[in-house]
Amino acid sequence: MPPGEKDFAAFRQILRNTMLLYRDAYQVLKGIAPAAQVGTIHVFMPVFPADASSEDDVLMAQNFDAHFNAVPLRALREGVIALPGLEPEPVEGLRGAADFFGANYYSATSVRAAEPGAGGPYPPDAPRLTQLGNAPWPEGLLQVLRRVRDAGLAIPIYVAENGIGTDDDAWRIEYIRSHLAMVARAVAEGCDVRGYFHWTSVDNFEWHLGWTAQFGLIAFDPVTFERRPKPSAAFLGEIARTGVLR
Repeated sequence: MPPGEKDFAAFRQILRNTMLLYRDAYQVLKGIAPAAQVGTIHVFMPVFPADASSEDDVLMAQNFDAHFNAVPLRALREGVIALPGLEPEPVEGLRGAADFFGANYYSATSVRAAEPGAGGPYPPDAPRLTQLGNAPWPEGLLQVLRRVRDAGLAIPIYVAENGIGTDDDAWRIEYIRSHLAMVARAVAEGCDVRGYFHWTSVDNFEWHLGWTAQFGLIAFDPVTFERRPKPSAAFLGEIARTGVLR
């Protein structure tokens, strides 16, 4: 992402600072409105070694997961910032500092130790990729929801973001259907999922990709500002109204 910095030490410092800032924000908001529901949201990306027979790739995947996915859950469960390779740092007020946990999920990734800065799509044999080069993998959302449940936080879970960058709205409908099926399965398995939020309502300016990636249920013309609901909007709306996934 712009500006294209590749500094692992800075990333670790940012990760630590983010946990501290979240703790502070939680305390400030609770101080203003004690009854307010305050939680955190984290994007999860299940990670796999590009070559499962390569010890280096396996270690790379474990390291990726330990940094990218594990830190927030342990922070809220134990009240520590646990960066791999360092002793866990106790942080007063961090344990239990959440009334809910929001899980963002789009896709999984694979990593190769020989190319540490280049993740690949997962599954690797996916027949097609999104506009961001990802491979939709609904089972990953189920894995994420199980992981949050098993973290022992005992708080409600929300799917805070889930969507696909594509100009093929039929594919978007299938993406929504398959991922909501995983949410239903997670609920049946005891995951306390209270809501699902699709990313996004209207086609957005997607970071460095600008208008070239379409995530919206509603099409947006950045020249005329015209908004046009897509079939996927009606599809998700019907599920929301009826509670029935077809």
